[in-house]
Amino acid sequence: KLNVNVDDVFSPVAVYMPRRGQVGSFEQPFRKRFMYPSGTFVIQQEYDNKYVITDLNLVRELLGYADEVSALEIRATAPWKVQAKIEALMGEGFVVKNRFEQEETFMRLMQVEKWMSFAIVSLMMLLVSFNLVGALWMMVLEKQGDIAVLRSMGGNGDLVRNIFLLEGMMLSGLGVLLGFGLAGLIYILQKQFGLVSIPGNLVIDSYPISMRPGDLPVVALTVMSIGMLAAIPPALRAMKVPALIREE
Repeated sequence: KLNVNVDDVFSPVAVYMPRRGQVGSFEQPFRKRFMYPSGTFVIQQEYDNKYVITDLNLVRELLGYADEVSALEIRATAPWKVQAKIEALMGEGFVVKNRFEQEETFMRLMQVEKWMSFAIVSLMMLLVSFNLVGALWMMVLEKQGDIAVLRSMGGNGDLVRNIFLLEGMMLSGLGVLLGFGLAGLIYILQKQFGLVSIPGNLVIDSYPISMRPGDLPVVALTVMSIGMLAAIPPALRAMKVPALIREE
């Protein structure tokens, strides 16, 4: 944003900072210092156009501070424990927020985007489940003779219905296992080799991805529910197949 040329050591950047307190008539209202840029960083636009990283003593000199600081950032191995201890130490008069709580609006937007994507994919799965309905329906038509023999041997309609419901659940369960396996493979490949890259000079060169165990049961339950719904029409149709020998 500043159009800084880090290779030109003879063109420093002039930094102006207003003086604190009242300024006399013959005093300069701004402190002026020169800085020699040594590099640039690229994270995301919000930070790239907002922050300049420099020496602490130089900033204190510009601001007129002796040993004060306006903020202190600490890297912790267990930040959730540190937050709880700071909250207990500071009391109710202070609000202690972690990184995600400070970006609450952005994180909420990401959650909405996540669930919207999940809803769209679920709708697509519901449409694709009609293939499962067709496959089971064709199986019922092909197995009418076998179903009739089973009914003649004493099998009631509930047994026939449960067989086709179980078959639909088995197909859905197999799809869940294959989907989880494929997702794990894509996750490993993206982490190791970065299959989907991000254009531009960013701090990361591949699209970030994470696999959270808490999402797996939700996905499995959704797929199994759709499979159960898809198996109900063929199972009801199979119940209507008559036996070879009708009871008097």
